Amino acid sequence: MRNMYNQMHPDFTVDRNGYVIVYIDGACPGNGNQGARGGIGVWFGNNHPLNVSEPLRRHEFIHTNPTNQVAEIKAAIRACELLRNYGVQRVVIFTDSQYLIDSITDWIFTWQSNGWRTFQGQPVVHKALYEELLFWTRDFDCVEWSHVPSHYNKADSLAKIGAESY
Repeated sequence: MRNMYNQMHPDFTVDRNGYVIVYIDGACPGNGNQGARGGIGVWFGNNHPLNVSEPLRRHEFIHTNPTNQVAEIKAAIRACELLRNYGVQRVVIFTDSQYLIDSITDWIFTWQSNGWRTFQGQPVVHKALYEELLFWTRDFDCVEWSHVPSHYNKADSLAKIGAESY
């Protein structure tokens, strides 16, 4: 269902419960290796003015080479930033990363209560990125996360283009 979320904002696709729909993806050819390039994709709809295809920037992975996980988290952050800036209150984020979904909906609460340590006592690798994602999601009334198979994720091609433009 298409619906004008606000007269002054782009036309968002909204589900039957009033949640704005967005697809995200991260790409990283050479995942984690020297010379790897990361990119993010955020997809709101065909030819939507807020669609994003961007490379990861060097400061976003200071102490390591780019990875798929970093790209996925950064795509989620970018989507939330855009939506919050447009006053969206309820969103469903479709991603092909079950790891991201488990991290933000389940594991993060254990990490926080353990002083940002994993169940095994190791430091959470991408703590700063998860804290940034929490910052951008805090003002929404509701954020739902939904898994979608990779070939159904419409942000995939945007993320690949972003990685190529690195």
